[in-house]
Amino acid sequence: MAPTAFTPRADPLRELLDAVDDELAAYVRRKFPDEARESFPRAVRTKAADCCVQWAQFASKRKMNPAALAMEVATEFQAELDARANAGETRGTIVSCAAAGVYLNMSLNRPKVFEMALRSVASQGETFGHTDAAKGKRVIIEHTSSNPNAPLHIGNLRNVMIGAHLARLMKACGHDAKEAFYVNDLGAQIGLTALAYTRVYDKLEPYMKIDHWIGAMYAVMNTCQELQQVGVKPGDLEDACKAGKDAVDALMQKSLAAVAGDEKKTKGVEEYFDIYQDLRERFEKMMVVMLEDIRTIDDIKVEAGKLNFADE
Repeated sequence: MAPTAFTPRADPLRELLDAVDDELAAYVRRKFPDEARESFPRAVRTKAADCCVQWAQFASKRKMNPAALAMEVATEFQAELDARANAGETRGTIVSCAAAGVYLNMSLNRPKVFEMALRSVASQGETFGHTDAAKGKRVIIEHTSSNPNAPLHIGNLRNVMIGAHLARLMKACGHDAKEAFYVNDLGAQIGLTALAYTRVYDKLEPYMKIDHWIGAMYAVMNTCQELQQVGVKPGDLEDACKAGKDAVDALMQKSLAAVAGDEKKTKGVEEYFDIYQDLRERFEKMMVVMLEDIRTIDDIKVEAGKLNFADE
């Protein structure tokens, strides 16, 4: 038998459920010809059926006993399905049904279900299962981040797998997801956090939870340090952000030209321009204060190291 012709949709589950709804609605129109099309609430009863709908709401509107109606529907609908099968007609999406209280449990045409899914996979290729539901949302996923002060172990590999796969899942959902690997570089993180704190603590009261506040300061200072590593002055980028998008784009092109031929630095310029702007959208008040001092620091990494050395 030739396969049923249809155009695969992005969501084969939606395609399947729509087909179930259409077949059920066609039966309801035959039984209740004066009724407008209704939607039937689905229930999660995967042990009892492939798909399940409940008739309580439908019956209540018509002052009918829902369990009795479900039994009547199951008996009549199953009789129709059997008659079509005996007549040699092509099976639809629903192949059998049975009542269970107010529920109608339905078994589906497995070959047709698989056909829908496989055709969608073949049609969409690597984009199968993707969505743009989170389009426009940015997220940084930190993973791996092994501690060089201790031996590597299987847990480190586990973190790599979880982080990398989470990033892929979020990208598939439409997120602008970037992956970061923070190294516990013998206290470098503490130094950066302390350096940031000295620039803010007496000038601005925390306006968020204290752990979020300190984390945000570290993120800003680390981003400014990374910008310096690829030849971008954080103060110049802050001025460009204040001036507008054209100024930011112009500074990026200038910065990219300065590192042309260096793939690692080129990637760093693009990545940390984006991260800086994202942080600025979230923590602008803090960053305006921090950048007043940060723009005067020639080498953030060296200054953070000095604080670490002083603490030791």
